[in-house]
Amino acid sequence: TGCVGIGSATPSAKLTIYDPAAATLQLKSDNNTMLYLDDYNGAPNNTIFFRTARGNSEAPAIINVNDTLGQHVFAGYDGSSHVYGAVIQGQVDGTPGANDMPGRLTFLTTADGQSASTERMRITSTGNVGIGTTAPLAFLQVGTNPTIPSGSVPAEAIKGNLVVDGRIYGDGSQLTGLPSGIS
Repeated sequence: TGCVGIGSATPSAKLTIYDPAAATLQLKSDNNTMLYLDDYNGAPNNTIFFRTARGNSEAPAIINVNDTLGQHVFAGYDGSSHVYGAVIQGQVDGTPGANDMPGRLTFLTTADGQSASTERMRITSTGNVGIGTTAPLAFLQVGTNPTIPSGSVPAEAIKGNLVVDGRIYGDGSQLTGLPSGIS
């Protein structure tokens, strides 16, 4: 078949690496380390798949809400070890089922003087974007406690796509459709 297996007697691709504990592929250099995916047929076919399941490779099982599907980790050496500086995660954003995989993207950064990354922005499966909140109520929500009359999201905020915790600065000349009592 022209396939090579490392730890696998039945490779399913040109190179299959299998380890039931943790399959790791490391590219290491003292200069520049790069991974190129070259495709010359003109279609967008360069793809990196992060495929996640519970169970094992012989008997995969459905994943759960909030499971991480894959992540890109950006880490830097601090003098003794590599520490996370930023992370982008793909996660399950609802209950998965047959042909149904609700997903979200989360963006985490590590503050100066800290060693752990904190979520800073999220794009939900419904398309809502939250900056500084993990549960955005509108297409764009900035902050965790938006100041909204009567403590609920008015229809205008849902239609208007923006909820802000704090002040919006500007001359206000382009603001339209505000609920009564808000200026």
